[in-house]
Amino acid sequence: MVSLWEGQPFMEVAKMTLRNAQSLLFNQIKSRLPSDCWAIQAGDLNDGEFDEEIVLVHEGTLHVPTLDLDHLTGGEADDAVFLLLVEGDLIVDHAIYNEETDGATGLIVTGNVRARHLIVGGQEIYVGGDLNIRELLWGDYNHGDLIVRGDAKAKIWAQTDGYRSTVDGTTTAALRVNEWEDAVVWFAPGPLQGASIFRPEFLIDEETGEPSREQAIYQQEQSLFLREFEEFVEPSEDTDAPPEVNIDGLIRLTEPSLMPAEPLEDEEAYTYQFYLNDLYLRGVLDIDDGASTPNYRGVYLEQSDEYAVLIETPPGQPGTVFARVRHLEGADTQWYQYDDRVPEPFRQLYHIGWQAMHAGVSMFERTRQLLEPAMLRELLALPLVEPYDDYYDDDRNGFWSGDLYYAFQQEDDEHYPMLKIGREVEDDEGEERMEAYYYEIEPMLDGSEAISVSYTPDDDADEEDDEELDLNYVGGDHLKEGLRLFFVARKQLLRSNAELLEGRPPHDPDKFAVRHWRKQGYLKSKL
Repeated sequence: MVSLWEGQPFMEVAKMTLRNAQSLLFNQIKSRLPSDCWAIQAGDLNDGEFDEEIVLVHEGTLHVPTLDLDHLTGGEADDAVFLLLVEGDLIVDHAIYNEETDGATGLIVTGNVRARHLIVGGQEIYVGGDLNIRELLWGDYNHGDLIVRGDAKAKIWAQTDGYRSTVDGTTTAALRVNEWEDAVVWFAPGPLQGASIFRPEFLIDEETGEPSREQAIYQQEQSLFLREFEEFVEPSEDTDAPPEVNIDGLIRLTEPSLMPAEPLEDEEAYTYQFYLNDLYLRGVLDIDDGASTPNYRGVYLEQSDEYAVLIETPPGQPGTVFARVRHLEGADTQWYQYDDRVPEPFRQLYHIGWQAMHAGVSMFERTRQLLEPAMLRELLALPLVEPYDDYYDDDRNGFWSGDLYYAFQQEDDEHYPMLKIGREVEDDEGEERMEAYYYEIEPMLDGSEAISVSYTPDDDADEEDDEELDLNYVGGDHLKEGLRLFFVARKQLLRSNAELLEGRPPHDPDKFAVRHWRKQGYLKSKL
C-alpha cells in the first residue's frame, strides 16, 4: 500500500472522511472498476499504461462538504492521484470541483451522486447509479466525459468547449446550454429579457454571460441564479380550483383577442384551434362587424377521433351554456344532450377538455406578454437584415450566425412578418436534420397583434411529412426552447447590427449583402 497521508495537512474539503480512503496502485484495484470505464479500456489498450498510477479508494458512502478533485490530499501528493474510486454513494454539500481541465483526477462512483454543483472537466466522471445536481452542472473542455448509468438531473446542464456526456436513463434539466450566450432570460417580461440567468456578481463576462469558475463561488449558500429564474423553474403550487363550465368560462375562451382576424378557409366564424396529445380543441366566435354581442360562442372538444363534446350558447340565448355529445364513429353519430346518462368517456372529455382549453388560453396570453410584436418588427427593420429580402429564395432569405440560421419574411399583401430560426441537430441514428422555429406576427379580431410560434422537427421534410406544431397554446419544452431561442437571436442580431453600423460586417458575409451595406453607407471601405 502506498501512503499519501503521512505528514500531509488536510483541507476542510476532505475533513476526516478521506482519511479512511486507501491509497492503492491501479493494477491492485482494476477488478473493482466498471469494465466500461475509460480508465480500464484505455489502460488495456495501451498495455497497462496506468498500472502504477495511484488510486484513492473509499469503501461505503462518502459525505463531504466539498470535493476538490485538484486537492484530494491537501499536499504535494495531489498531482500523483490518478483516480478517486467511491464504492458506494457520494454526497457533497456544495461542489464537486476541479480547476485543471486538461488531465484532471478522475472520479468513479459505483452508487448514486448528489451535490449542489458539479464543476468539472479534463477527466472521466463515471456514476454507476443516478446523478442529482441541485443547481449547476458544468462540464468544460473536450478532454472530459460524464458517464451516468442511471438517471441524471440538474437545474442547468452546461457542456462547453466540446465536453461530452452519456446518460443511460432520463436526463432532466430546466435549461441545457453549449454556449453561455444561450443562458438568457426568456420567461419574464420587461428589461430582464435577454439578460443572463446568473446573478451579475457571478459573471466574468456580461457580454457572453459566462460565469466564473472560481471555487469560492460554489461554496456559498446564495443561489447563482436570478430570483426570477428560480421562481420560473420552481413555481409555487397552483391551488386554483378547476374552471367551472359556465357562461363566464365560455366567454373567456372565445374572446375576440384570441381569434385570428381572418376566418379559416371556407368558414364564416372566427376560430382558433390546437392539438394536445390525443385531444383536438377549438374555440369559435361568430360576430357581425361592429356588433357588440356575438351571434354564437362555442368550444369543440374531440378525443382520439372517437368522441366529441360541444359546449356552446344556443341560438338566441347568449347568456346560456348548452352541451352536446356524439360518437365520431359507428352507426349512431347523432348529437345528444349532455347529461348524467352519457357514457364515461364523454364526461371525462367534458371536464378534461374544458380544463385544457383554459390552460391553453392562459399559455397563449402568457406567451403574448413575453413576445411583443414590436420586438420582431425591430429585428426585421435592422440594416443588417435589409439585403435578405426574398424569403422564398434560399440564397437571399437569411444567413448563418454561429450555430443558428436566421431567415426573414417581410410583410406584404400576402404574407405576415416572420422570423425563422433554424439549427442542425442529430437524431438517435446519427442523421442530421434542420429543426426550425417560426415567429409570425398575426392580426387578431380585436385589432391587436400576436406572435404565433410554431416548430418543425425537420425543415427540409416534404410537405406531406411536415410535422409543424403550433406552440402558443400547448406550451411544453418546445415553447420554452422557442422563447429562449428568440431572445438569444434578438441579442445576437442587435449586437451584429451594432457592429455593422460601426463598419464591421458579420463573419463571412454574402457578397450581395456587402454590396447593399456599402451602397447604403453602412460600410465605408472595401473588405
